[in-house]
Order: sequence, then structure tokens, then C-alpha cells
Amino acid sequence: MQEGDIITFWTDSDTLPHLWSKIGLRTANETFELSSDRHLHHLVEVVISPKNPAAGKTISQIHTDKSSSFGGNLVALSRGGKPVISENKQTFILQGDNAILEVQDEFFLRKPE
Repeated sequence: MQEGDIITFWTDSDTLPHLWSKIGLRTANETFELSSDRHLHHLVEVVISPKNPAAGKTISQIHTDKSSSFGGNLVALSRGGKPVISENKQTFILQGDNAILEVQDEFFLRKPE
């Protein structure tokens, strides 16, 4: 393995925080610049609602369109209980998808649109 290699993991949501705490791992789908130190970040599981501006957009579109940003970084994505391989930034986010996001405290203070 070398710096910059992309590794894909399949895990359940209970094990993910232990995996995520490993130094040096980060999401390949960074869409949001987090300003605090990583040890202050949280992992949250969300379900994409039909009203979410990210629904129907690709990961790359979310990265460039801050109005559709999750307010955090996409760590994992599943659809119908199965993982979605999302190292491809052309992967669509669909309503009903489950997503694990890496967020800062401000995420919990955001008002729904």
C-alpha cells in the first residue's frame, strides 16, 4: 500500500466508528471542508428524504453545489440494505439511501430547509 491508495471497506454501522478512528483513513468522497480537528468530528447515519437537495444528484455535483451539500463528508452509502460502491463520484444519491456522514457540531444546529 502507498499513500493515496483507495481502500474500500464493507462494515456494519456498529463497527464503522472503530474503523474510522484509525489514523490516516479519510473518505474518498470529501465534499465539505471541516474546519475542526478530526477528533472533534462525529459520525451520523442519515436517510435521504425526497426533499433533501442532494437527492438525485451525483457525489461530484454535491461537491460543487454547496446548496445540496450534506454539511459533512460522505463516509458510507447503502441502498436497500446493500453497500453502494461510491468511489466513483458519478454515483447518484437517491431518496431512501442511508448515508454515514462525518460532521462537526454545527451539523446538529442546522435548520431544515
